[in-house]
Amino acid sequence: MKPIRILLAAFISFFCCYFPHEANAQIYAPEGLNIPGNWNGWANPPAPGPLASATQVPGGEVTLITTGTRRYHTVIACPADVPAGNHDFLFTSGPSGSPWDNTWKDVNVTFNTLQTYTYNGSSNNNITVTSGKWYVVNWEDLGYVNTRAIFMELSEEPATINSVTQSPAAANVYLGQAVDVTVTLSDPPALEEKVYVRYSTDNFVTSSLVQVSFIGNVGTATIPAQTSPVTVSYYVFSTTINNPTADYDMYTINFNNNGGSNYTYTVKNAYTTINAGDWNTGSTWATGSVPPANANVEINHAVTVNGTVANPAATVSISSGASLTFGASGKLSMQSLIIQGNLIASQGEITFTGGGSVTGAASFNDVVLTGGHDFGGNATINGTLKINPGGYISANPPIYAAGSTLQYNTNTLYGRGLEWSATSGPGYPDNVLITNNTQLNLGANGGTSTAFQINGTLTIDPGAALYMDYGSDDMTQPLTINGDLVLNGTLSLSDALGGDLMLKGDFTYNAVATFN
Repeated sequence: MKPIRILLAAFISFFCCYFPHEANAQIYAPEGLNIPGNWNGWANPPAPGPLASATQVPGGEVTLITTGTRRYHTVIACPADVPAGNHDFLFTSGPSGSPWDNTWKDVNVTFNTLQTYTYNGSSNNNITVTSGKWYVVNWEDLGYVNTRAIFMELSEEPATINSVTQSPAAANVYLGQAVDVTVTLSDPPALEEKVYVRYSTDNFVTSSLVQVSFIGNVGTATIPAQTSPVTVSYYVFSTTINNPTADYDMYTINFNNNGGSNYTYTVKNAYTTINAGDWNTGSTWATGSVPPANANVEINHAVTVNGTVANPAATVSISSGASLTFGASGKLSMQSLIIQGNLIASQGEITFTGGGSVTGAASFNDVVLTGGHDFGGNATINGTLKINPGGYISANPPIYAAGSTLQYNTNTLYGRGLEWSATSGPGYPDNVLITNNTQLNLGANGGTSTAFQINGTLTIDPGAALYMDYGSDDMTQPLTINGDLVLNGTLSLSDALGGDLMLKGDFTYNAVATFN
């Protein structure tokens, strides 16, 4: 087999050396592409200008574009570059000493249409050009095989795309927010010239177009709002084709793709306000509708909550300079709250659904916990902190203002935690209310040797209970009530020495008490 391999290798080497064009998937770039015809006296290579290869002829303008579809591009003006009338012509590529080696033929040109040219075909191409017109040529570089080309006809010189800007800025695009793209051209577009923003959310595996509407040389187009946190890439191109659906590069006159990197923005995973208004009003939001359940929300305006918000939020962020104000009937559920602006919650109710936290200083009226929550170390309860089934404080209990209430409302056995964990400062309740058949184990979570205290009144409703001796959790330190005790349920003191009740106010007794 060895001699056969040697012969095969030698043949491949010979073929590539003596027939280099046939081994390439594109034409030889140093030779480039020329467009001779009777419009230039069949001179080949042509004189410097739009008919001559930019790499073979100094001053040639037939330029290779490698962005997207590999293609050769030029713009021919009539009569400045070629005379008006009917002309035969060829596309050619070859060395200067043998410029006719490779030709593409057999087409009668139809403007604004991709047509297939035959490699080394039999007949010249033919075109009729008109005085006062410009012709944009794109020739697809597939190598030395049949290929496609297009002549796009314009009544004015094609405009260049000088600048592309967007609003909002790339760093500030949120879910449900459309993006306005502003395009500035060198001149107002020709009558036949259309400008599009082509955008994609999957790196141009698929894409969509929006047409730019112009006043003079400045135009705008709007990329629709996205409903998921994706990265949008886009660029701007001009064409004579109405809403192309494929072959965008071959239909392109000029383009601006941000220097080759495309324009991009990543949609932030939040719904954002666009106007001041109530949360439950669609026009408050960039989407035109209220945020769906479990959405991240960014407040950038003065927003009110005057009724019950049906859809719970994930994270609510109040931006600097913005505000979120609760009315007396305002109710909103969320996982987390980030405050950089103003939270005005002297009324209303916030439910924290679990797994979240508060960032920033917060002063609350009523708060309901249905899961674990971290108050962040700078939160105050002015109304009631209600612990519902599943609710607990995972870190950083709040400060309880004078007159506030810590309410246990779990309808089950509940082990006291961080919500009541101090005798001053955060975790030191003013009033405590045990309701809804909740059985509170005061000594739970290692609290049997800790003295507990409240600043106001302890109320135990019918069916509810407070145990200082639940199971093996016998308290060895007292419970001090600086206010009153209203006992309508069950209070069971410790069996151990020191687990006493110290009451400084009145005792209203309507139920069961067990004392040691």
